[in-house]
Amino acid sequence: MNSEPSAAIYRMRMVNRDLADVGITDERVLNAFLKIPREDFVPSGINLVNAYGNHPLPIGFGQTVSQPFIVAFMLQMLECKPGNSILEIGTGSGYQTAILAAMGMKVVTIELLPDLALNAKKAVLANVPGADISFIVADGYNGWTPAAPYDRIIVSAAPARMPDGLEEQLNPLGGMLGLFSFRPLLRLTSDPQSCDGCLKCTMACPAAAQPEKAGEWLATECFGCWNCVGSCSNQGLDFKWFPPVMKTSTGTVDIGKRRALASAVGGVAALSMMRITPSANAKTYNPALIRPPGARAEKDFLQRCVKCGLCMQTCPSGGLQPTWAEAGLEGLWSPVLVPAIGWCEFECHACGQVCPTEAIMPLPLPEKKKAKIGLAVFDTTRCLPYAYGRECIVCEEHCPVPDKAITFVMAEVTLRDGSVRNLKMPRVDPERCTGCGICETKCVFKDAAAVRVVSANEDRHPGNQPILMGNDPYGDPQSDNYGY
Repeated sequence: MNSEPSAAIYRMRMVNRDLADVGITDERVLNAFLKIPREDFVPSGINLVNAYGNHPLPIGFGQTVSQPFIVAFMLQMLECKPGNSILEIGTGSGYQTAILAAMGMKVVTIELLPDLALNAKKAVLANVPGADISFIVADGYNGWTPAAPYDRIIVSAAPARMPDGLEEQLNPLGGMLGLFSFRPLLRLTSDPQSCDGCLKCTMACPAAAQPEKAGEWLATECFGCWNCVGSCSNQGLDFKWFPPVMKTSTGTVDIGKRRALASAVGGVAALSMMRITPSANAKTYNPALIRPPGARAEKDFLQRCVKCGLCMQTCPSGGLQPTWAEAGLEGLWSPVLVPAIGWCEFECHACGQVCPTEAIMPLPLPEKKKAKIGLAVFDTTRCLPYAYGRECIVCEEHCPVPDKAITFVMAEVTLRDGSVRNLKMPRVDPERCTGCGICETKCVFKDAAAVRVVSANEDRHPGNQPILMGNDPYGDPQSDNYGY
């Protein structure tokens, strides 16, 4: 698998900094983490910095691979020995499965989602070939009796209560460990004195788990994404470990009949108001609303997007930013490409790989390179060759598309002194332009670029494609066939 020296360095740094330095002392656990490359168990678009970050990562199908420390902590608590029979409920990405196998365990792992189980099996067997692992696709809530009894059972999911019948599948001296959402080991703590009421944590939370309310955090609603912690500029929020027997102050979900009815009516009314906007119904198109490659049609996109911010966090150029008014109320905080800040990197498809709901579809990289998200247009009142008679080829130099989406047409320009100069006038080839935005980002005009990207020609909306492909934009008009 991935044998780059840089990956080994990141792996060692993670083991030392995020595991050994914070209480993981089991040498077998630490050695197994050094052997298994975490980047093989996350989407390929995620870079090594994120792959070895001490935080969960989305793996598609609405699932995540757990924070490395969580996995290491649970395995250390399990106190298993080489040769032990382990039942793992919730295969997920297969990362924990591979680590158990690397520790010499006989593993039976069970996963409900067939596609996720298949991906996990491929990744696990590629990293620990010959390991004694049985992959089961089934509902593991009540365990797996055909291979019982087990020396240890580890529940990787977070059910609200202990599943019935699991204890009967243990050896008499066996043990079971799991994270249960009603009283989790890892709990959100807040410092009321540090809070300035900015509500950034509230906006960053995709689960409405109330991180802004001290003592009223909803443990059963929390995804464990750590978005709230990362958004707090005052470092007033943090997740800390608590013994399961310790009860801490948390909030409860109030589902009184009147409130539930009022919420339902209000939600339906608000949703109706949001979705009658012209842009959501593809009746108008905002030129500034440039969605990431692979984004679905706007109505479908807004129904799926949970505003988790993962696509923005993984964007290497920082070009993906949260929307404000561009997409209406329903689209608030959804991702939009802002070329003035950054561009869509030609060799990157991370946003689609990390999207947990596939509002941004996970396009293969070759397909992503061809995806059109917009179109570059020139402002001839500002572009140096057009407006000032000066040479400039910056946009063409940075265009990443093979054979270039920005070309030149030679033209004679009469200068102030009456002399004539031949200048290269830039033009956009709409058949090649993907709307990546790098031309706008790199334009010498920083206040308002002389070449800008708009949403026209985007693949996701046939109604927003003014230029018919297959016609020569600079050839003889008589030769054009517009299909009439």
